[in-house]
Formats: sequence, C-alpha cells, structure tokens
Amino acid sequence: MVLSLVDPYEPYVAAQTSFSRLAPQGPSTQLVYATFGEGQRVLVPFVDTGIVYPGVGGQMGDPALLRYIWGIRFGGQGTLFVRALVDEVEVQRGYVVLEEDATQASYFQLPNGTAGYGIQLQITGSAWWRYYQIDWDPVVEGGQ
Repeated sequence: MVLSLVDPYEPYVAAQTSFSRLAPQGPSTQLVYATFGEGQRVLVPFVDTGIVYPGVGGQMGDPALLRYIWGIRFGGQGTLFVRALVDEVEVQRGYVVLEEDATQASYFQLPNGTAGYGIQLQITGSAWWRYYQIDWDPVVEGGQ
C-alpha cells in the first residue's frame, strides 16, 4: 500500500506563484499578461525568508544558539498562508488572518517544544503585511 501526502495549500501556492495564466508562445503569437475585457488578476507574491536566526530586539542572533521557537506575530491586514521550517524540517503549516487591533490576534502558533537554531518562513496570501516577529526563548542547560 502506497501512502501519499496531500498538501491542501499546494494548488493555491502554485496558482499564485506561476505564470501558467500567460498566453502560449508560438511563431504567430505574442506573450501577453491579460486580454482586454477579461478583468484583472493579481499575481500574489510568494516570500521565502531563508533561514533566520532570531535575536534580541529583532536583531540577527547567534547561529550557534539553540532556541525554543513558539510562534510568529504578523502585523497587517488580510490572510497569509504560512509554512514554517526549523532547521530545514517542516514543523507547521497553516494560515493566519491579520488584524490591526489592540489584542494582536495575528499570531501563527508553532507546536510546543519546537526547538532549533534557525527558522525559515514561506509566505503567500492576499494580505498587506508590514512585519513579522518571531517569539523564542533560549534553550538553557537543564531544560525549561
């Protein structure tokens, strides 16, 4: 029996990050982005942060420091689809609805006990976002 993993976000990400909507090229055609009368389609950006080593006050941290990484707080409005990798291993995927309010509800929670040196975020969605902040604590000798 062969098991396959179903990625519920893959079709969405592929549609938002590809140029498959463009007209095919041929000897008598020109490459175009849209045809008049079809309406406007926005190509949503895809952001890959690369490996980030969180530090104090939003600064770059020590790559040799082992961290507990609890979650990511976003600022902005809209919906983001997020895939989080810690030390190149996926630990969480999902979405967060961004709200500019006093309770700061725009939080992407990672599983308890997520530990590693660096985190990588892959982000797409229909949102206007201003920043992200990684919540973490150092792993101290003897545990927490």
